[in-house]
Amino acid sequence: MNFLAFFRRRQPIASLETPAEFIDGNAAFLVQKGIYEYSRARAGYYSKILFAEEDFQQAVEHARWRAYPLGLHPPKRAIDIPEQFVQSYFDLMPIHEKLRRAEFPKTGSYLRVTLCNIHDELSKRLNTRALVGMLCARTG
Repeated sequence: MNFLAFFRRRQPIASLETPAEFIDGNAAFLVQKGIYEYSRARAGYYSKILFAEEDFQQAVEHARWRAYPLGLHPPKRAIDIPEQFVQSYFDLMPIHEKLRRAEFPKTGSYLRVTLCNIHDELSKRLNTRALVGMLCARTG
């Protein structure tokens, strides 16, 4: 990826393929970022050591691939989406048993805030008029 691409404005979502790409990409982002960021934050200074351990790497990979399908579901308000999935997602997290009780609310909050941010980005980028026109042309 080009460094300057980071500063470019993101393209509008204006074709029939791009909404699915946006949703899939952000579902993967949501679960992976949560797992990695949580693990780094909890491990703190020792995160490089933790991430170098083979058992931990396997636990993260397992959690990442098992959690991804939790990000695809029927339409709901962004803030309400995590409610039915937070326990399943949390159960996949590589969290030590002694820390689990205190960390559950933080995981749910992370999912709600991140999904609201993703919804805001979708709302800004979605070219509704173009997509509705394409869908009507396809069904007409």
